[in-house]
Amino acid sequence: MLSGKLNLVAENQQSGLKFTYEDVPLEFKGRWTTLARIAWGGSSKVTLDSIMQEAKHAPGPEAVKTKAAMSWLQEFLAEGSKPSSEIFESGEVAGFNKKILYKAKESLQGDGPSMAFRDPPGRGQWYWKLIP
Repeated sequence: MLSGKLNLVAENQQSGLKFTYEDVPLEFKGRWTTLARIAWGGSSKVTLDSIMQEAKHAPGPEAVKTKAAMSWLQEFLAEGSKPSSEIFESGEVAGFNKKILYKAKESLQGDGPSMAFRDPPGRGQWYWKLIP
């Protein structure tokens, strides 16, 4: 357990407390049941600042979704190029919206050539393909 208002607490007192949950048997009206209780431990060296720093560097839900969309897109385009309309439609069924699919495409192509092209060039439908 950590304190959230640390500007009022001396630096040497900013540590947290360790705890676990324990099952406790309890008889109530002649019937036995099990309840949970908190068992307090000693102080913890973990601080709120260290937890917040870890959270800053952890991938958020959007990054996880983009990685999943990248894998899906690689598999979907493994057979060759596909129209972007088909990619968006199938992607939606798989749980990926256009924004996530565009981010996945950008991540896959990196600084290399674009995965998107028009057929016929300049005025046709947009297609996406994997770049080897």
